[in-house]
Amino acid sequence: MDGIWDQYEEITRLKCQNEVCLVLGREDKKVYVRKCLKIYNPKVYESLKIIRNIHIPRVYDLKEQDDRLYVIEEYVGGETLQEKMERGEVFTEKEVFEIILQLCEAITCLHGQIPAIIHRDIKLSNVMITEEGIVKLIDYNAARYFMEGMAQDTMLIGTAEYAAPEQFGFAQTDVRTDIYSLGVMMNYMLTGQSYKSCPYDGKAGNVIRKCTYMDPEKRYQKIQEVEAEVRKLLYPGESKKKWIKKKLLPLPGFRSRKLWRMVAGAFVYLFLIYSVFIVVLSQKKVETLKEMIDALAFYVVALFAFVWIDNRNEIKSHIPFAGSKSKIARGMGAFVFFVLCLMLIAVVDMFLELFFGISIF
Repeated sequence: MDGIWDQYEEITRLKCQNEVCLVLGREDKKVYVRKCLKIYNPKVYESLKIIRNIHIPRVYDLKEQDDRLYVIEEYVGGETLQEKMERGEVFTEKEVFEIILQLCEAITCLHGQIPAIIHRDIKLSNVMITEEGIVKLIDYNAARYFMEGMAQDTMLIGTAEYAAPEQFGFAQTDVRTDIYSLGVMMNYMLTGQSYKSCPYDGKAGNVIRKCTYMDPEKRYQKIQEVEAEVRKLLYPGESKKKWIKKKLLPLPGFRSRKLWRMVAGAFVYLFLIYSVFIVVLSQKKVETLKEMIDALAFYVVALFAFVWIDNRNEIKSHIPFAGSKSKIARGMGAFVFFVLCLMLIAVVDMFLELFFGISIF
């Protein structure tokens, strides 16, 4: 292979039968995984290349050649759930719930694509836990798009123990297929056995049962419903306000839990708060709508900056160039975001001037 593939140097092969190997980027000196796939959906991998989600390994480069797809993707260090269980690790209910909640975030991202991406092979060996405790859903060889109106899948694929009935040709797979596999996997984590041979009867029993109904209509209809039920089990009696607090708590600077980063992050946030107070206090007394808008302008600018730095709601995956490996391209992405923000502010300014006779600028 040539072109972009000359940018990577092979280090070692991981799975000879699947032609999976580690490669080193010649320019950035980073380690990546290169896969040679014989069964794949090229459009799904094109979508994965755009997706930015901490629980989904990032795809960097693709190349089709000789009826195979060569993929360069993020190297994920750690162990699969299968490997952990094979060496005797036993999961508590709390640990299982925490893992499932992270998986739900990955699946929500996949199912939220247009059209929805169905993984079709959620199982212990396709869930990786990194050294930092981050859950990654891997291996998208079996993934496909959901196609409205299809009677069944064109290719029957998946792992029999985890596969929903529709994966055997009874109907088209959809988001409920992944929910079925998730329930089966949850049962394996809690009992070490399949749901059919040893259904779990603990707190998660009802969730697993509803995930694994033979009839898709009786299962949870979307992954968010599973997430909500598991969250109730993990945080019993927790109010919505506390849940929001937990969701917003991991701010940039505090995620790694390293002391120096947390201290630096605290200083940055204190500086922003101080700056906001300076701007507000400088207004002394807000007597007009114009003065109030001027006082809030700093909040808007800070909000845009925070959204970009924190990549809230995967904003960078929707901005051209923002997800590139190239620093120049990422800079162009930041510039595009800045221009879009200015355009939004300009529209608001036109509205205010038209209806209230005032201007931000």
